[in-house]
Amino acid sequence: MSKDTAIVDLRSFLRDIETKAPEEMVKIERLVNPLDYEVNTFLEIFRRMGKYPLVKFDRVSTFNGGVFSGSMVTSADPGSYRRAAIAFGLPLDKAHTQDVIEELSHRASHPLEPTVISRAEAPVKATVFRGEEADLGNLPLLMHFEEDAKPGWLTPVVALKHPDTGRYNLAYHRTMYHGPRKVTMKISPDHHTHAADYYNRARELGKTLPFACILGHHPGFYQGAAIRTPYAIDEYWQAAGMMGGLRLVASETWGDAFLVPADSEIVIEGEIIPGEFENEGPFGEWPAYYGAQLRQPVGYIKAITMRKEPIFQAIWTSYHMLEDIAHSIGLQAWIKAKFPRLKAACSLYHTWAIISIDKKAEGEPIRVAALALAYGEHVKHCIIVDKDVNPYDLQEVFWAIAMRVQPDERVQVLRNIKLGRNDPSLVHQMAGSAMIIDATEPVDRPFQKRVAVPARTLERLSRDLHQYVNAKTLAAVPVRDRWTY
Repeated sequence: MSKDTAIVDLRSFLRDIETKAPEEMVKIERLVNPLDYEVNTFLEIFRRMGKYPLVKFDRVSTFNGGVFSGSMVTSADPGSYRRAAIAFGLPLDKAHTQDVIEELSHRASHPLEPTVISRAEAPVKATVFRGEEADLGNLPLLMHFEEDAKPGWLTPVVALKHPDTGRYNLAYHRTMYHGPRKVTMKISPDHHTHAADYYNRARELGKTLPFACILGHHPGFYQGAAIRTPYAIDEYWQAAGMMGGLRLVASETWGDAFLVPADSEIVIEGEIIPGEFENEGPFGEWPAYYGAQLRQPVGYIKAITMRKEPIFQAIWTSYHMLEDIAHSIGLQAWIKAKFPRLKAACSLYHTWAIISIDKKAEGEPIRVAALALAYGEHVKHCIIVDKDVNPYDLQEVFWAIAMRVQPDERVQVLRNIKLGRNDPSLVHQMAGSAMIIDATEPVDRPFQKRVAVPARTLERLSRDLHQYVNAKTLAAVPVRDRWTY
């Protein structure tokens, strides 16, 4: 990032929202208590109204009972495809869901080297707490759902550094408060994840594992952390590519040996002691069910740094937009590298992969579905549709299933396949089943032709629509699903 490049961070994103689409943000000025489930309860109230705004809480209470020195935001990661278009510079009047995925896919495939700046230049160093002063209780920790384990939680992006290679990993690890300077972090060393690999290697070497919890940054940073990245890529580089640049700075605890994002709102530095575990959970996880209580690694806090009037960023746990955007990007890149005639890929609720292809031969949909299942153990439902079906429009997808599928020949179930343990439908601890629906038209026999108006008429009337329909009248017609009351 050159000195002339504008700084991209959470604050620049919030300014863009206020300038370009202020209706996307709701501000709450009254004091809110995150420990009394109030943050997620507001989100639930809005959800029942069919509204999904970014919410900014100007006054929030801390775990210790005081008033936080800054504010809090949620659903800012970006929380919707429309806000993603704003975050990544796409025109709101023209951009569609697939445009967002294409733009982010392009960014994800072009990692950038971050810039390292001095402590004096780094906004996150405005306030520094070390040792006994680094008290997590001075932050607005949350309780998200009714049966989450008490007393409070963080939902940060966690940066880890591989003990051998020095490669940085960014990922989401629910983090539970166990004391002013003590947490548990869900890493699950028995899983096949980058974080588990880092943890296990540190344990083999008999070393502690440094970490940084990052709370508050641009949606590009959050999306970069959510994308499944090959081991060879440093995920700070990945995030920099998503954002168009990323500034890093030396940590307080380890100096230049461990870098942290300079423009983040809050950074919590600590170290995990391999082999030390405590109970963690239950916690409201991505399936919108509670993840079980587990024994998870213990971390000890060494320092907390933050900006002036910091913005504590929370994640709407169990709401899937963050993961759905990231997995759509990753799924599309994963499949397209091996099947170039892929048109679009949509991830939904972690478990669904809906994929549009330019089909040329029978059997191709099953091959593509196999690639989707190989993308991640959370994928268990695959629907393959033709290029004329938008995988992001579920009405079109269900139409294709209704009209192009005979279940006895186009639906397949794979048994005894490994799935993620958070799936509440599992009977076995980790082994379950997966379903493939081939909702494509056959190419080895005649098939009915889909109805369509003449292209020339569609082009002419689309061009001249203003001559037939008053613009004010058209603008007043609500944009909504026609099946919704």
